[in-house]
Amino acid sequence: MLIQSHVQFSFGQRPVTSQNARGAECTGMLPGTRVESGQGWIPVDILRAGDSLYTYDGGLRRVAEVVWSDPLQDLTELVSIAGGTLGNTDDLWVLPAQKLLVDLPHLASDGGAVLVRAGDLVGLTGVTRQATSGKIPVANIRFDEEEIVWANDGLLFHCGPETGFFAQATPQQLAQVNQRIETGACDLQMAA
Repeated sequence: MLIQSHVQFSFGQRPVTSQNARGAECTGMLPGTRVESGQGWIPVDILRAGDSLYTYDGGLRRVAEVVWSDPLQDLTELVSIAGGTLGNTDDLWVLPAQKLLVDLPHLASDGGAVLVRAGDLVGLTGVTRQATSGKIPVANIRFDEEEIVWANDGLLFHCGPETGFFAQATPQQLAQVNQRIETGACDLQMAA
């Protein structure tokens, strides 16, 4: 059980693999994160291989595999994204290394969306770091190719491996985002 601020997560039994990435580099979804399936919004906890999820650019795609990591023991913080901040309707906790697809119209040379690590968005209104403790299992959704999936009604999660199809935010873009955060002028949007 993990106590996070005033919210309590209770993790049930689920298949766990022997894979365990270090917390700082780990990506994936935490239990309770909702994903948009062909049957509606479901918690990632009940997602199985063969289920279909809506993706950013490909409609419904079949899930090849859902891999649950061993509970992360060295994870000391999560990124908290308040409901309504980046397209998500409810508060959501995300791993700092998890990449999200966001629209940086004032920064992207083609005006398009780019992948940004959740930890790099800390400082935006509604995006904070939260200390955590305990063991946290993480779900990695795998498809036959790189995909972006809808989570918590609008947040766009990257599901690797990274092939280069989706542009990465450059260090210059991130520096400009940080500068805009510091001056209160950041108008970051979720890609649509």
